[in-house]
Amino acid sequence: MGNKLYRFMRGLHITTGLIAALGLFIIAVTGIMINHQEELGLLDLEVDDKYLPDYYRADFRSGSTRLNIIITDIHTGKILGSKGYLLSDLLGAMLLISALSGTYAYFYGRRVKRKNGFEKRRRAALDEPRSAGEQVVEIGQFGRRGRSRRSAG
Repeated sequence: MGNKLYRFMRGLHITTGLIAALGLFIIAVTGIMINHQEELGLLDLEVDDKYLPDYYRADFRSGSTRLNIIITDIHTGKILGSKGYLLSDLLGAMLLISALSGTYAYFYGRRVKRKNGFEKRRRAALDEPRSAGEQVVEIGQFGRRGRSRRSAG
């Protein structure tokens, strides 16, 4: 049961994380554009309303909309109307699910490793007497350690 739940949570974490990453990418890019709208000249550029969805008109009087307003509305989801708020809520829920499932998978994996004596075996291997020319080296991002032999020369 625990192993099935772990695999499910891990898959859920990866799936929701990848989907949410796309939304976060859009939010990050538009946020940078909003912060630098003067330098990018977004205040001076206008988009003809015929290129925008029919339900979206930021300014009914001129027939065009400034680009910085469109980018801000993409950033907030307002450009999609009521669906934009729903999409924003869905993105937030996916991030929450990804965080919770990732936390579960992390702690479950640690518990299983500890239960199987992984840490004890690793520590015992590191504490064994070493012969001359043998050293302990760090390998990988998780701090796994291994031994390498140097030629005595």
